[in-house]
Amino acid sequence: MKNLPYSVTSFTNRSGTKSWRVGGSWRGVRLRKNYDSAATAEAVCALENQKAVNAEAAAPLNLVQTRLLPNQIRAAEAAINLIAGRWPLADVVTAGIHTLKTQPKSQPVMPLLLEWLPMVQKDVGERWGYELEARLRKFFRDHSSLTTSQFTPALVREWIDGLGKARNTRANYRNAIHRFGAWLVERGHIKENPGGGIRISKKRTGEDAATMPSVLLAAQAEALLRAVEGAECRRLKGWVTLCLLCGLRPESEATRLTWGEVDFATGEMTVMGRKRGAKPRILKMQPSALAWLKSVKADKEPAPGHFNVTLHRRTVTLANEWIAKRRPEVPPITWDEDIQRHTYISMRAGQKTPMHEVAEECGTSTTMIYAHYKHPRPGAEVKTFWKIMPE
Repeated sequence: MKNLPYSVTSFTNRSGTKSWRVGGSWRGVRLRKNYDSAATAEAVCALENQKAVNAEAAAPLNLVQTRLLPNQIRAAEAAINLIAGRWPLADVVTAGIHTLKTQPKSQPVMPLLLEWLPMVQKDVGERWGYELEARLRKFFRDHSSLTTSQFTPALVREWIDGLGKARNTRANYRNAIHRFGAWLVERGHIKENPGGGIRISKKRTGEDAATMPSVLLAAQAEALLRAVEGAECRRLKGWVTLCLLCGLRPESEATRLTWGEVDFATGEMTVMGRKRGAKPRILKMQPSALAWLKSVKADKEPAPGHFNVTLHRRTVTLANEWIAKRRPEVPPITWDEDIQRHTYISMRAGQKTPMHEVAEECGTSTTMIYAHYKHPRPGAEVKTFWKIMPE
C-alpha cells in the first residue's frame, strides 16, 4: 500500500486544551476519533493502518454484478459463515422456506377466545365455564391487542408472577390459560401451548403480595342481597345466601346442596365436601342465613343453590346501582371469585369466634384461613353485616 489511509492531527479545543485526532477513510468507511494524548492517538492510528495493510494483502474480493444492497450482501455473508461446513446452502434455504410457509399466521387472540368459550362451557358445565371465562378475561384485559405470535409462555409467566395472588389462585389462572392454549395448538393457530411448562412459585411476587383477601363491606353485602331479593335475579338468592352467609364454596358445595340437607328445625345443614381436601360437615347457620334460606324455600326453588352466569352478572350490576343510589360514599363491588367466602370467614372471625371453629364450619384448616381468607373487620361492620335480613 503506497499511502496509508489514516493519520494523526492535533488541534486546540475551545476550552484551551489540546487533543489529537485519528482520521481517514478506507474502502468507504470513515474514521474520526479524538484522544487526550498523542501516544494513544499514534497507537490507534498505527493499528488501523496495519489492519488496512493486512486486508489489502489478503485474497482479492470477487466482484460480481448484483442487485443486492450492501446490507443485504453482509447478511448473506453472515448466513454463509453460519452454515459453512454443515449443510449445503440450497438445503438450508429450502428448509427455511418450508418452515416459514408452515408457520401459523399471526392473528388476534380475542376472537378465538370468543369462539372457544361456548364450546368449553358445554363440556365443563356452566359454573366451571364461568370461572374459566372470568380468569381468561382478566388476562386479556391486560393484553387486549394480543396476537397468536405474541402469546408465549414467557408472557404468561411474567403476568402470573405479577398477580400477587395466593399460589392456588395463580395455578388456577395458569390452568385456564393452558386449557385454552391446548385448543389453539390443536387447531393449528399456535405451535406451543403458552400455559405449558410454567411452575407456580410458592412465594408471591406481585406488588400487592401483602394485601388482605378481598371482602365485601357490610353495605356492599346488603346491596348484593337486595339485588337477589328483587324479581329479576331472585333465583340467585339461595346461591348468594349459601356463599355469603354460610361460607360454602361457590362451585363445589353451594350449587350441589339439596333441600334434604337443610334442617330448618335445628338450623343446621349438612355440607358434603366434594372438593379435594374438604370433608363432610354439619354447619350451624347464623340467624340471618336461616332467615334468608327460609325466604328461598318460600319462593319454591327446587334447589337452594341454583346458579346462572347471566343472572350473576346482572346481580352485581344491580347491586352497584343500589350502592350508587342508597350509599354513594361506598365504593362499588369489584367481583372476585372467592369474595363471598372470604367475607363470611372474616365476619365470623369478627364475632370473636375461635379460628378452629370457623375452619370446621368452612371445611378447611386454620392455616388456610390465616394465609388466604381472614381479613379483620371492625366490630361495628361485623354487627351490621349479621343484621341484614330479608325485607
